[in-house]
Amino acid sequence: MSQCFGLVTITFDDIINATSSQGPIPNSYNCLNWINGWYVDAAGLSILSGYRIALVSGSYVGSNTNGSMMNISRTNSSFNVYSFVATSASQLLLELSIQGIRGNTIVTGYTQTILLYSTLAQTITLNWYNLTTITFQSYFSQIFPPENLVGPAYQFAFDN
Repeated sequence: MSQCFGLVTITFDDIINATSSQGPIPNSYNCLNWINGWYVDAAGLSILSGYRIALVSGSYVGSNTNGSMMNISRTNSSFNVYSFVATSASQLLLELSIQGIRGNTIVTGYTQTILLYSTLAQTITLNWYNLTTITFQSYFSQIFPPENLVGPAYQFAFDN
């Protein structure tokens, strides 16, 4: 059972009833609500996969379901986000927009857009406190816009 207070590293390796390859991150995992959160067994993928490159520990990483906006929230209390490791899951270059929300308001200074690469894991340090929701939206980079790509191409991978 997950600890709901104090510093917790989310690894996705302790999801109860996880299948061997992938599936939705269940609500209440690590005492958080996950909307469009997905887990992937990155250890079973090619070493050139962005999922595998994002892998810090264990076998699993998180991702955004089919490239959709992902929200992580906590009901009736707040949480902090210090840092995580991320990559573009498959596209060479992807933009990731992150917003920290308290109640229904985006917190001033808690918005960041990052370029993610499928070939390089990056540690994203936020140090954001007292959030009720954090949102993640991925986009194709304006630098190298691809043509005719759909859902999964917008996925990013993250761990720890």
